[in-house]
Amino acid sequence: MKSRLWYPQLDVASAARRFLRILDGWQGDALSIERLFVLDYFVATPALIGDIKMTNTYRNRYGELGLPKKKDEFVVFPPATLLFHSMTPIQKRALVSLVAKEILSKESYDVGAVALTNIGRRTASDLSNVHQGETETIALDFMVSLMATDEFASNSDLRSRTGLRYYD
Repeated sequence: MKSRLWYPQLDVASAARRFLRILDGWQGDALSIERLFVLDYFVATPALIGDIKMTNTYRNRYGELGLPKKKDEFVVFPPATLLFHSMTPIQKRALVSLVAKEILSKESYDVGAVALTNIGRRTASDLSNVHQGETETIALDFMVSLMATDEFASNSDLRSRTGLRYYD
């Protein structure tokens, strides 16, 4: 019998679910698509959050969370940019699917942002009642609060602090 490893980073349904969880937790204005994809990257691979350039306050908070570290993971991760760009087509398919199902606003999508519709808010709310992995929940809450800080305000800050760049 052959077995295959499942990688949530490369699964469209998993990406769509993470998008809904991220958007449900986001308190600010509509997220840019680039910011959503970066958030999703780190929620899907919490062991790589330690590679982000963050303030000492957030670095200390990150250390207290007990998230897995890259060196302790069973999987050897490819370079961050390679994994991020491998995820991009999957993320795009998930995003288009959510827009087509009217879970995400087409108007926001047309201007390069993402926002939940009323249907999307209900769906995300229903999803929040389903048990999710503890590691993913901790990573999601941490990343949403980190990305809302001034240090990550612009896309250039986002790129320089994470080392990731989104190409449309």
